[in-house]
Amino acid sequence: MKQPNPSVKCQSCKGTGLAEMADSLAETLGRFKAKPLSAHDLYDPDAGVTINAMNNRLEKLRVAGFLSRNRIGRHWFYAKKGGAAQRKTQPKKAAGNPIPFL
Repeated sequence: MKQPNPSVKCQSCKGTGLAEMADSLAETLGRFKAKPLSAHDLYDPDAGVTINAMNNRLEKLRVAGFLSRNRIGRHWFYAKKGGAAQRKTQPKKAAGNPIPFL
């Protein structure tokens, strides 16, 4: 039995309600595991998904708050928000009390 897709802000009521995420976006989100991925890593020409369509899906997921992105060279890499890949790239906080600047 298929699990229901995550809920996102409804576009027809200007974000006041929730609607189920489209199957294509839910499938794309489900392909993220531990490491960041680019659109080139995810697109599948055999399935009829172009790299442009994959970039659009990734951007919709980022705007909806499901993904974060980092630029490395000429490529954007996406990771699930709150996932292990994102936590590794965040700077460590200093231990103890910070010294105030005078």
